[in-house]
Amino acid sequence: MRTKFFLSVFALFFASSTLFAQAVKVIDFETDETGKGFNWVVDQNLDNPALEFVANPKKDDVNGSNTVCKFTVKKGGMAWALFYTDDLGTFTLDENNAKVRIKILKEKISDVDIKLELPEEDATEIRKPNTKTGEWEIMEFNFSTKIGESYSRLVVIPDFEERTADNIVYIDDIEFVKGEVIVINEPQESAPDPIHDANSVISIFSNKYPNIAGTDFNPFWGQSTKVSFPTLFDDKLMCYKDLNYQGIQIGQTLNLTNDGMTHVHVDVWNAYSNKLDIYLISGENPNIQEKSYNLYSEKNPIDKEKWVSFDIPLSHFSDVVNLNDVNQFKFAGDGVVYLDNLYFYKDVTGVEDKSLITSFNLEQNYPNPFNPTTNIKFNLPTSSFVTLKVYNMLGQEVTTLVNNQLNAGTHTISFEANNLPSGTYFYKLTAGNFTSVKKMLLMK
Repeated sequence: MRTKFFLSVFALFFASSTLFAQAVKVIDFETDETGKGFNWVVDQNLDNPALEFVANPKKDDVNGSNTVCKFTVKKGGMAWALFYTDDLGTFTLDENNAKVRIKILKEKISDVDIKLELPEEDATEIRKPNTKTGEWEIMEFNFSTKIGESYSRLVVIPDFEERTADNIVYIDDIEFVKGEVIVINEPQESAPDPIHDANSVISIFSNKYPNIAGTDFNPFWGQSTKVSFPTLFDDKLMCYKDLNYQGIQIGQTLNLTNDGMTHVHVDVWNAYSNKLDIYLISGENPNIQEKSYNLYSEKNPIDKEKWVSFDIPLSHFSDVVNLNDVNQFKFAGDGVVYLDNLYFYKDVTGVEDKSLITSFNLEQNYPNPFNPTTNIKFNLPTSSFVTLKVYNMLGQEVTTLVNNQLNAGTHTISFEANNLPSGTYFYKLTAGNFTSVKKMLLMK
């Protein structure tokens, strides 16, 4: 791995707090002039019921105002059900208005997305989850990296996820306030060298392996993401700026099952981003199948300005995605991220010299502590029926990782704990008359 030092500074120290040239300082929905009378357009929300302006359902120390905005997010609406207004007029972000602050009241935790648009020309957005339920919360979305850019539309997506029932979200006191210092650094070192044998890899984007020809890394799917390919030393990286989502159209349809692929690998350098999901996609419109894997979020963060490697079992996607018909990736999130070494590979750890394995053995998981994925390795001297289960501190079974006949050899099983809380867990291997239990620590 080589190192190079340079950075890009995208923002300055900011001063006073005012809102553009308009007279409106805060959209508080109390009067027609301060939001109630704006033309609010609801979209992507099934039958698109209009916004309502209602009495504050829960006055507290955070929000004691009388009138708030009520948005009913429909069960049958899109995950990105939204409302927007153009009534602020065209405005330019500067040191006085670079951060959007809102008050929000929700009964569930889900992503909230604030988007600024200049229709048909440019857009930028920031997505993050609320942290409280059943009470008012102040959320801030810092657009300081966009100083000097002009927009004319404010878009609010208050419940950015698939839902099983209608959800009610209350919004109040939308204001544009002073920003903060933001320094966005570029990578100073190349991504880790991949370790997998080229004969066991199908590469999409990597400097080490031959990549599939004809792959389109910037198909237009309506995204606002800006894609570039900076070079660091001899390595070409892929950079997403102003990320909302970004697709990759693979140059050919892949039959990952027939090819024996078991994992997808990607290296990520988080420059300035709160969340990143990777999607694997099969099929063709309108009958596509896609499933996401969360690489990081505010609740499940990774180190910023450092390369982090992810090895995701394809089994994570197989209940939704047809692994015999994979043709696309999608990344969804926000901010600025760099990617490298995106490829599929075949886990060949089970083909080590069996003659060297003379006894059953369960090894300590690695890494440990972990977040959110770790590997569990064990040895089988003979072909055996194997169960590998994970338990919590109460002795309750969390998941079964293996429950089938395995050949003699060394086996490595990936365990992902995206939906589990931090804490101590135990994993138990049973193979024939052999049983072993070890402890592992999940730290989020």
